[in-house]
Amino acid sequence: MNEISEAIQAVPVARKRKITIRRILAYCAAAIIAVAVAAQLAYTFSGSGTWQYLGTSNGVAIYSMKIPGDNWLKFKGIFYMKTTLDRVVAFTEDPVSGDIAVDFYKTRIIGPFDTKSFLSEWRSGSPGPFKPRDYVARNTFTQDPKTGAVLFTLTAMPNAVPKDSCCVRIPFMHNSWLFTPKGNGTLEVTWKINMRQGGFFPYLMMNLGAPLFMADFAPHLQTYANRAKYANAKFAWIHD
Repeated sequence: MNEISEAIQAVPVARKRKITIRRILAYCAAAIIAVAVAAQLAYTFSGSGTWQYLGTSNGVAIYSMKIPGDNWLKFKGIFYMKTTLDRVVAFTEDPVSGDIAVDFYKTRIIGPFDTKSFLSEWRSGSPGPFKPRDYVARNTFTQDPKTGAVLFTLTAMPNAVPKDSCCVRIPFMHNSWLFTPKGNGTLEVTWKINMRQGGFFPYLMMNLGAPLFMADFAPHLQTYANRAKYANAKFAWIHD
């Protein structure tokens, strides 16, 4: 009888232990979530709104900017290249620019084409499990009459053409390239990235990957612009 009684008494004790363990786990989970939410809020509303130097890689000085309330960083890269403004513009306007060190494909110019403003579309691969990205942007060129610097801006136009289920349309982009002549055939290039990937693409991947992408791509730009196909490029609106 004593053994049966002890066994009966042991059942509630075991249940209490299970309940206690569950409560502890629930409290731990709640604490972890609370810490994660607090950390996320702290990050979201952090930032100075000024450019912060990250370092120089492959001759590219890279900066980032964190705006309070925005999780997506802005980036800036500054580097130098030996080429002409005409060649650079010819390359950037070429929808079939050949083999380049980025995964762009199905590039096309949409609608009327003007050498200073046009609409274009292109796609790029994304790391799994994310869908490829589809870009539709207004391309605009302006030249400062005093400095001779040419500003090339890419502004997202996500609703300009119908979307394709194959890809995620980039919802926001305001990127730019500023090519400033410095004499002796040298251009100072200021490249800025300010964009969102759309869908469920995590901002952390973009924030970590953009500086690496800039440092990798920028050194190739001179080679692309100096290809033979752009040797005789000349634009009436560009002055030396």
